[in-house]
Formats: sequence, structure tokens, C-alpha cells
Amino acid sequence: MDSEPSPETIIEAELVDDEPTYEFNIQRDNEIDITEIKLFIIEKTNHIIYEKIISKDSEYWNKIKIKFQNNFDIFYVFLESVLVKRTNDNLRYEIIVENFINLKLELYYTSELFSFKIDMLITKQKEKIDILKEENDELKKKVESLQEKVESLCKIVDIMGPQYMRSIIGADKLYANYNLLGTIQSISFDNRLSKVIPDYSRAPVEPVKYLDELKGCEDSHSTGGEYSVNKQNVMEWKHSGNPPDALVWSKTAWELIKKEKQWDID
Repeated sequence: MDSEPSPETIIEAELVDDEPTYEFNIQRDNEIDITEIKLFIIEKTNHIIYEKIISKDSEYWNKIKIKFQNNFDIFYVFLESVLVKRTNDNLRYEIIVENFINLKLELYYTSELFSFKIDMLITKQKEKIDILKEENDELKKKVESLQEKVESLCKIVDIMGPQYMRSIIGADKLYANYNLLGTIQSISFDNRLSKVIPDYSRAPVEPVKYLDELKGCEDSHSTGGEYSVNKQNVMEWKHSGNPPDALVWSKTAWELIKKEKQWDID
């Protein structure tokens, strides 16, 4: 075997009977101390390209390296000798068409003292349109995921907005322990827990339902009172009916801020 093969070797396989003509392209990443080998088989009739990339740390190499004295450079020389130079009668190959996607390449070394055979599956190279389609599908998934996250984030912001407005006027603690929203249940902390969380004697055991009803009260005017917004974007209390509470004020104030700042998060 030639100890100094070229970095890239291409040769056309001979036509045998009606079998297709194949061209081999073998590439390596370095002249010596090779760490990656690229093997391309081109079926010339339909110009179909099959490829296999073998790295020094690949599972495939680990399975066959004992046949090449654990030397990846020797393996490259072997491939070049059997597929390209073909001057050694002890070396030969066969190509078997497995299906439209795969070729099976069988490589043989035979001698009186020592013989072996290795197989490798060579996969059809993806065409540009297939690669673009995969990239497009992956991009669609990322966009859909991002859209869902943005929608969720907008909902969170819209829920927390009124609560922030209530905190501005110091009314957030009143509704943080709110227990006057219909069917909401609450649980009293025992003495041990009250020492861990002082100043909170009651808390909802149905936080999701509690939050839904709290938001519902903001939307439906919990006391029946209402604020209107005049042309100067100033909130005014409609004096017909009950006076609005902090829930109504915070919801109206938040909607006004979103409109004024042009925050489209609905």
C-alpha cells in the first residue's frame, strides 16, 4: 500500500454488463494523523450521490479498527487502494443496491495467511430541496413554539398589570388575601406556619381558581361601579350606581396605560 496517498482521490468505476457506473471520491482532513474520512459514491447514470463520513471517534471505526492495527491512516490507505488504485489482487469491492436510499459497500482483503471483509452502508446524499424542506419545517416548529411562549407571556403581563397598579396605591395586600369572591376556599395556617410566614393568616387553596375569579371581578366590575375615560385620557368615576373599588380602578387604569403606550398584548 502507498504510505502517502493524496488528500482527495477520484476515480470512475468500470461498467460491468448492465450495472450502473460508479465514481468514487475519497477525502481526508489531514495528510497524516487523519481524524475524518469522507467517502462519496456517485451513480453516474442518474447522478445520485451517496456519502459516508467516518470519524476517528465514530462507532463504526471502533468496530473495525482492530483489522487496521487501530491506525486510522492505514484505513484510509486501504480504502484508496481497494476503491481507487486497484492494483492489489488481494483487494476487491462489491456494491449492492439495498434500496433507493442506501448502497451496501463490501470490501474484501484475501491472502493465504489472513483475510477479512468489512461492510459499510452508504446513504444517499440529501438533495437541496430536501434540506430546505427540513430546515423550513424546523423553522416553523420554532416559530410556533415562540408564538405560544409570547402569547403566554402576554397573558401573564396582562394578569399582573392590574396587580401592579393596585400595588401603586397600596391596595394589593387587601386583594392578596381576598376571600369574598364567591366559592373560593381558604385555609388557616397553624401556629407553626404562621411563624414561618408572619402577617398572613389565610391563603387560597385553589390559587388558579382564585386568580380566575380575581380577574373576572376586574373584567365585570366587582362592585357595579365604573370608571370612564374622557378625551384627555383622564379616568372619571361614573356616579350612577355603586362606587368602584380598587379592582375596577386597577383594571381600567391598566387598559388605559396599554392604549396610551400602544402595547398590543391582548
